[in-house]
Amino acid sequence: MRRRDSENSTLDHITFVHKALRTTASELINSTYRLKTGDNLKGINLAFTSWVSALVFYLEASEKYLEQHLKQLLHGRNYIGNNYNNTLIIWFMGLAKLNRTRQLKRIDDIFSILHVEIGKTSLITRTIQHLNLGILRLKIAQEDYLETQEESLIPLICKHSNSTQQLHFLKHILIDQESEDRKWMIKWVIGHLDSTNTKLISDLERRLDRLI
Repeated sequence: MRRRDSENSTLDHITFVHKALRTTASELINSTYRLKTGDNLKGINLAFTSWVSALVFYLEASEKYLEQHLKQLLHGRNYIGNNYNNTLIIWFMGLAKLNRTRQLKRIDDIFSILHVEIGKTSLITRTIQHLNLGILRLKIAQEDYLETQEESLIPLICKHSNSTQQLHFLKHILIDQESEDRKWMIKWVIGHLDSTNTKLISDLERRLDRLI
């Protein structure tokens, strides 16, 4: 995320999620580039499913909690803004929906390839090429979405919410209340960060645990 003029905010911790998503995408692309005719897709399938599970959870949580908050800002009686902010919110909502749709379409395309090929004993060159292209397209769509959040959504939310509200947003994005393993997402993020960032998000996890 580009550094803003204002002080760091609690919601800046969301970049841990972004970093993990970007790292996973890059690692998966590198893995598919190393595929050769005759290889199997079991390892790629597991890695892709792990990435997509985290990505889809993040997309749904962002839509439900972060983007929903922007709608409330736009329509709330107490919102003191200007036409530029209103226009920016409306623009972001439309762009976020478009980017999310693109990502889901890319995911379906890749799963279609894996579904057909996963049971086969070996790969052919054409399948490897299609898989490389599909994953690259998803990585690009993901990057467009994350950059839009970093440049528009996060600064606006930080400006119009306090640190406690931002912690609650992070809790919804990192803790899955509907899963038996409620912390699977934050564990996934931690597993894709370096040691320095791992310590920082572990500190954040303790703060989230104290939330009511």
